[in-house]
Amino acid sequence: MNRTSHQRSPAGASDRSGSMERLLAILRSAQKALDNERLNSHLMISTKIWMQSKRMARPLSDDRRNTIIIAATELIAERGLGTSTADIAKHAGISNGSVFTYFETKTDLFNAIYSELKEELIATVLAAIPSDQDEKSQLRYFWSARTHWGVTNPQKRKALAQLHVSDKITVVSRQAATVSAAPILNLIAQVAMRGTLRAAPPSYVVELVEGMAGTTMDFMIANPAMAEEASQAGFDALWRMLA
Repeated sequence: MNRTSHQRSPAGASDRSGSMERLLAILRSAQKALDNERLNSHLMISTKIWMQSKRMARPLSDDRRNTIIIAATELIAERGLGTSTADIAKHAGISNGSVFTYFETKTDLFNAIYSELKEELIATVLAAIPSDQDEKSQLRYFWSARTHWGVTNPQKRKALAQLHVSDKITVVSRQAATVSAAPILNLIAQVAMRGTLRAAPPSYVVELVEGMAGTTMDFMIANPAMAEEASQAGFDALWRMLA
């Protein structure tokens, strides 16, 4: 019995040793596979980051941005603020994703349009107001430039009117426009100080002026043969209201 047991012992030890080696081989293979998977994962992440950095480093096209602005302005004028970014992209002839390359959100796009339209209108009006004439003459030039811009840019005017009353336009955008328009606002306030509206809030007076301008522009567009006459009549009414 002892001899038999003695004879079988080396075989049992060899079996256990072989099993251990196979187990270790399996573990090493599993560890190698895991290491390769981790390496591949790191490579994929690094490649993705590199590709993103390359896209971010690529200069954006001013022409493409302007195309988006123009397309969005036209659709806002036609369909309102509910127009989708997909429709804007289609109208601009680009992919929907391209819109978000230039504007992170739809709200950002709306604020960009509002700011650009405001700056264009303000620059146009300021360029028309002479600095060496009296307040009435300056106000007349303001009125003429303001109404002319609206009549010749009907889509921009409609889009700006909708954006003006939208809660999507931030305080920062509105304040920036107010700062740019300061010379115009000061002119209106100075004239109004002599009239029946002298105690009214300046913002209310400006809204009245814009309301009169809007009515005048609507009539001018609907009656082009009477446009100049309507503009003059609108100014006369404005002057009587303010001064």
